[in-house]
Amino acid sequence: MQRVPRHRLLAALLASMTLLAVAIPPIAGAASASSICPLGEVDPVCNLVITAPETVLTFQTFTVQVAVSAGEGGVVPNTDACAKATVSLEVSEDGPYFKAYTASTSLGIATFNISVPEGGFYDLRAYVLSAATAALTAPNCGYNEGSGNFTAVFIPATQPLAPCPDNVFTCLQVWSSTGTAATLFADTGAFVASFVPFIAAEGCDTTGPVDPNGVLNFTYDGTSPKTIVFALDALQITKGIGLYNVCWRSTNPFTQLGGTAAPSVGGLFTGYLPNCKKVDVGPCVLFRKSNQFNVGFFGVLAPPSDPKGYVR
Repeated sequence: MQRVPRHRLLAALLASMTLLAVAIPPIAGAASASSICPLGEVDPVCNLVITAPETVLTFQTFTVQVAVSAGEGGVVPNTDACAKATVSLEVSEDGPYFKAYTASTSLGIATFNISVPEGGFYDLRAYVLSAATAALTAPNCGYNEGSGNFTAVFIPATQPLAPCPDNVFTCLQVWSSTGTAATLFADTGAFVASFVPFIAAEGCDTTGPVDPNGVLNFTYDGTSPKTIVFALDALQITKGIGLYNVCWRSTNPFTQLGGTAAPSVGGLFTGYLPNCKKVDVGPCVLFRKSNQFNVGFFGVLAPPSDPKGYVR
């Protein structure tokens, strides 16, 4: 699959800073007295296809769409009798949570606005309750059920978080619950990450980040360069955004702006990251940005093995 250049992913990330649902565009078609979705002898011809975001926030409304699809032919034309249906969407989690929504199709697509109350992995199931026929000129309509899933994460209302960009293989979002968050993504592998308290012996100085629990500790098992976006809530932004540095602890030596000049305990190098140049492979700072709410976002480009970092 052709990869979108990383600078384009970052541009889209900074422009939105919000979770978006992807809509399925309708495909126009010619009128028909019958249907391309008849109930076959063994299986129905048409499928219900669910489109939903991969990651959502708890208590935040998001959009799920269910399209009546004729295989590779895309969305069934709205003039087809079987495109008009009442669809049920069931949302369930591995536990007691279960909720069902009902919506009628428009242009072959049923749209649902839903939310979930707690973090976890949720399953989606779509099926047709009833289908309309145009003056009984269409055959019985048949639909294969649709399935999907999404992950919901709980984030405090005051906690900013950069969204996962599209077209990346892996993305993980973590937060400290005291004002710092991070979004980690790459083209291969997987992340394990959490925020931990500051330890003076492992930092660039003795004071550490403004958020005392704001040190990102992570592992990565892939082979690609990775991008990490730190987010600091407005209470953590106490100076000009360009005055912030990113302290990094790494197995890789690099040109430092400050901090220790020699390997620390365990052979790890600790120091403030330089700004990225065009040919850099990292670790280095890609950007420092703030939005209208005075939230700060700090992007870092890093090679595979860097284990710790924080904004100072």
